[in-house]
Parts: sequence; C-alpha cells; structure tokens
Amino acid sequence: MKKIGLILGFCCVFSWVGCSESGEAHLQSLAVSSGTLTPAFSVEEDTYALSINAPSIEMTPTTKDPHATVLMKEGDTPYGIILSGVAETVTLKVGVNVIRLQVVAENGYDFKDYVVTITR
Repeated sequence: MKKIGLILGFCCVFSWVGCSESGEAHLQSLAVSSGTLTPAFSVEEDTYALSINAPSIEMTPTTKDPHATVLMKEGDTPYGIILSGVAETVTLKVGVNVIRLQVVAENGYDFKDYVVTITR
C-alpha cells in the first residue's frame, strides 16, 4: 500500500490506500531567461545562484514526472502552484532575491526543495 496525500497549505493529510502514484519529486530541468545558473542544473543539485541586471526573470521548472506539482515561493510570500514546463515571471528587487521551488510527487507525500538565489 502507498500513501496518498492532499496538500493543504503547509500541512499534508495522509491516508493509506492501495494505489500506485509515483513518488518521483525531482526537476528534470530548470531554465532561466537570462544569466546562468551556478552550478549548471543537475538532478542531484538543489541550490543555485545567478546574478543579472534586469527587473525580472522567467524561470521554467520542468518535473521528471508530469503528474508532480511545482510550488514556488518568492521571499516571504506564500507558496503558489505553477505549471511544470511553463515559464513563470519573477519580479526582482535590487539586491538578493531568494526563490524557493518545491516539487511534490504525485503521491502527495514525497517532495524535493530547490533554492535559487538571484542577485540583481
């Protein structure tokens, strides 16, 4: 039996049922519209940095499992759901901007966090 979870804000509620939802919670790729991620994207890496001189940047996170969910958090704002493989525009303030991404597996239980620090 596998766990199925339902995301409710920052809490997860789980029940035990017989099902086969994937536990894959990794990004396949993370593209940015300007600048270069350091280090270059790798499935094993979860912390990145880049410097750009622009008021915004587009970030395109793509999950390995198309049924996984991507959540994005900019600074102190709450997490919001974004679409895998679709560019999301992030407005940047002058200075350091911390963008957090969380991939939640189809099973609602497994997850992986990524952090991108952008200096403008």
